[in-house]
Amino acid sequence: MRRALAAVAAVVFLVTGCTAEDAGPEIDRWWSNGVDEAGSPIRPGDADKIEPDEELYCGMLRATSEAGESIFPADIDPSDEEYVATVTAFFDEVQALAPAELQKSWGELAALVDALVEAGDDLESLETSGIDAAAVQAASEAITEHAATVCGLTP
Repeated sequence: MRRALAAVAAVVFLVTGCTAEDAGPEIDRWWSNGVDEAGSPIRPGDADKIEPDEELYCGMLRATSEAGESIFPADIDPSDEEYVATVTAFFDEVQALAPAELQKSWGELAALVDALVEAGDDLESLETSGIDAAAVQAASEAITEHAATVCGLTP
């Protein structure tokens, strides 16, 4: 099971761990979420101010691509506090902006991301309880398909 989840994680290309409410380094977002502009500082609770909006959601995904980032980042370094905090905030905010049909999908990915960061470099300690590899794969596919068909982004 651990190897299957690790394989899904490699396919899904995810990162992050702590929540946006955790105190962390002073960092700025590369995206706009309709409430906060690109370049603005990330603050605890920012995602709580966001309502689902498909146009803004697609814009956030486009801004991520234009910034040279990935909606599913590949290199996870749990010791890089700034990167983990930035991507965590991204996940929180993109989930808040996502259309209703993708809310659960982003939640599935966030659960895996949390487990991966918690495990750090020791994938043998990856906590797999509550993580459904098939659900994570389906979530990744739903997000990728929506990004391509609705937002016009290519995988």
